Amino acid sequence: MLTQSLLIIMGLALVLVLSVPSSRKRAISLCKTAFSSQSKEKQEKKDKILALLEERGELSNLDIQKETGLHRRSIRRYMDELEISGDVEQIGDIGKSVTYRLNKNPK
Repeated sequence: MLTQSLLIIMGLALVLVLSVPSSRKRAISLCKTAFSSQSKEKQEKKDKILALLEERGELSNLDIQKETGLHRRSIRRYMDELEISGDVEQIGDIGKSVTYRLNKNPK
């Protein structure tokens, strides 16, 4: 019950802040800064994975986890993004047999 009340209060406060033009600009600026910072950190992590792949040739999710300390779900998400961008290719279909290597023919 307390959590719902806090969410309602926060929602009302957000509406009030966004209804004032100068506050809205400040809120948008803060969101852009936070998003930019997150994007930079994410790219740094993906660059570290790419460097490891360049150094070692082929890595499993577990290898990447041991080297970076990232959570396995984060690794899976980063590897999916790197695969979609054409930077890496997945070897194997599912489970522990899956490894990744740099794509020889990037997009």
